[in-house]
Amino acid sequence: RYMKRGVTVWLDVPLEALARRIAAVGTNSRPLLHHDSGDAYTK
Repeated sequence: RYMKRGVTVWLDVPLEALARRIAAVGTNSRPLLHHDSGDAYTK
C-alpha cells in the first residue's frame, strides 16, 4: 500500500564545496559525521 512510487534526487556536489561548507559551519550541523563509518544495516 505504501511507498509504491517515489522520487530519487541525486545531488552531485564537488568534494571541495562540501569541505568548504563543513569547514565554515562545523560538524555539529552534520550528525552523520559523528558516527563510525561502515554499513549501518550490519550494526
